Amino acid sequence: MRTVWKGTIGFGSSAIPVKAYSAAEDHGTSLHQLHSVDGGRVRNKRICEVDGAEIPQGELGRGYTMPGGDVVILSDEELAALPLPTAHSIEILGFVPGAQVDPLYFVKSYFLEPEVPATKPYVLLSEALQQAGRVAIVKVAIRQKETLGALRVRGQVIMLDTLHWPDEVRRPDFPFLYEDVEVRMAQVRPRRT
Repeated sequence: MRTVWKGTIGFGSSAIPVKAYSAAEDHGTSLHQLHSVDGGRVRNKRICEVDGAEIPQGELGRGYTMPGGDVVILSDEELAALPLPTAHSIEILGFVPGAQVDPLYFVKSYFLEPEVPATKPYVLLSEALQQAGRVAIVKVAIRQKETLGALRVRGQVIMLDTLHWPDEVRRPDFPFLYEDVEVRMAQVRPRRT
């Protein structure tokens, strides 16, 4: 496994240095878009909306479009200099019963491995979470994006699960939710065979 993040778990006055590894990998078969006539692979090009020119990789930048339409362009140096309080730390915000975290919020899972000198406090945190039946709700920055997360234990390993922020989860709005659908208990109970 390859380390994807290094930092510390901030726990009270302690800082537990850890390394994060992706907990899952995709084994799916990826298909490419092809030209059905000759089998040639179809590539997507980066085209500028202003002048119609194809943009080479070295000229790509990032920016934010303001509500009025103005664009704020940020260089890689400016993005790297932005203050992220959780850039190299997992900040514990609180503890909740694991059942209170709806699986809909889960995005990606990581295994956390302690650095050698931090093995004892890591195991103490793992044991405390298990015995209390709790998960820690945290903030962490991965790939320069601050996100919500949860620390939970699987076996003896502390897992970091990144979570959607509450405002990122959509509400279902289907017509049947506004209808009175009559259901009898006999229809709900499973039949015995």
